Amino acid sequence: MKQQCIIGIYLYDSLSRKSGLGEFEYNLAQVLAERADSLYREKGVRLSFILHKDMVGHFGQQVDYVGLTKWRIKLLNVLPFLWRFYLPQPLDLVHLTHQGVKLHLKLATKELVTIHDVNFLHNGVSDSALRRKQSRFMRGVRYATHLSIISQFTAGDVCGHFDLGLPWRVILNGVCDLSQAPRDMQMSLPPNYLFHISRMDWKKNVHLLVKMMKYLPDYNLVLAGNCKKNYMSHLQEIVSREHLTNVVMLGPVTDEQKARLYHDCRAVAFPSLSEGFGLPVIEAMCFGKPVFCSRLTALLEVGGEAAFYFDELEPAEMAATVRACLNQPCDGLRQKTHAAQFNWQRAADEYLRYYLDILGC
Repeated sequence: MKQQCIIGIYLYDSLSRKSGLGEFEYNLAQVLAERADSLYREKGVRLSFILHKDMVGHFGQQVDYVGLTKWRIKLLNVLPFLWRFYLPQPLDLVHLTHQGVKLHLKLATKELVTIHDVNFLHNGVSDSALRRKQSRFMRGVRYATHLSIISQFTAGDVCGHFDLGLPWRVILNGVCDLSQAPRDMQMSLPPNYLFHISRMDWKKNVHLLVKMMKYLPDYNLVLAGNCKKNYMSHLQEIVSREHLTNVVMLGPVTDEQKARLYHDCRAVAFPSLSEGFGLPVIEAMCFGKPVFCSRLTALLEVGGEAAFYFDELEPAEMAATVRACLNQPCDGLRQKTHAAQFNWQRAADEYLRYYLDILGC
């Protein structure tokens, strides 16, 4: 079939899979690349991946590539006419996979932007910081003709606080099921432990989990993920002040280590203050593990009836909730069934349907 149109998909962050955006882009790209040949045969639509130059060719030869670096992005932002040298044929649609992309030029007549969250509305920032973040958000969607949003909660946030007047759809994220993945069996882990993984900072409420362990002396807490230096110092100060011996801080972990940590834990605790989605909640449920989270922002929607919830974010009450729920029988079937709906094949197919609807194919 004669080629009719080209869809550009921004995947620059797929190089860094340790970040949430990197994980999102990488997994979405993998499935879109698998669908690319049939998309071209049946609809005459070609996919072009816009990503870091080190990722060119990574997803196979069934898609085209535009390789960028941060310096090329800066140059294009200043001299946008140079874009035609990177992709001589104009794009019919570009999908910007998050609202904070660094490429600030109009790439196509139709632009889809995925909004992951507007958590700055809930994080208690100052008025001046709020205005800056709102301005940055509006810059990210200034050329948008369509939106996709990763949760109903975030959609409500966007529609309630920004008068964009654009068509939008909720497309839930997929989650990689690590339950069948290789596990690092060399790790030395404490018995009977609760697990938390995130890019740890104040909004994740990890300090409340550490304080909670004072009331759970027969359990351990294992923390994993990047942590800002000042926040790490705060966590260590709590451990020292409370003389806690049941808190282990691992730092960043590999996929094999993460799979082992989920597999061996008693439960996952995720009492975040603000989330656009909450990936660890579903990752843990793939293993059939109990999950304890707050009822705030998107977590109630993502956890559904398969999660346990902290009704009060106070360490002693949180400990009582954990102890009471873990004393109940749990075979993990409810969690696994709930997690099964969050897969990348479904998410990619929904994005492809949206692309075709926007293009009128």
